Amino acid sequence: MDQTARRVCRELTRLVAAAWPHARHHQPEDASWSDLHPDYVAKIQADLPTVPPAAAALALRVWCRMHGLVALEIDGHIHPVAGNPAALHRAEMLDLVRSLGLASTRGST
Repeated sequence: MDQTARRVCRELTRLVAAAWPHARHHQPEDASWSDLHPDYVAKIQADLPTVPPAAAALALRVWCRMHGLVALEIDGHIHPVAGNPAALHRAEMLDLVRSLGLASTRGST
């Protein structure tokens, strides 16, 4: 994993950790450290020792969802199926905010 990817992952984990008191009510509780790569676990536990494994797993899911949309657009797979890619991106980001327990209604910003 390159430095940029590590930095993005670390900062997303910090964001999720800050939102965790709200987000935990919207997330499965069955995550464990053994679900994650040992190197990632060591880094997270060193940087954010109070983060539970479910929060670290959520941070990875947030990253995957964000990265997935960008990768699909870069590879030209969004435009053939989405008439308005910007609306798709906005809806996904709003859903991510809701998954963190930071918004409760559709269309809220």
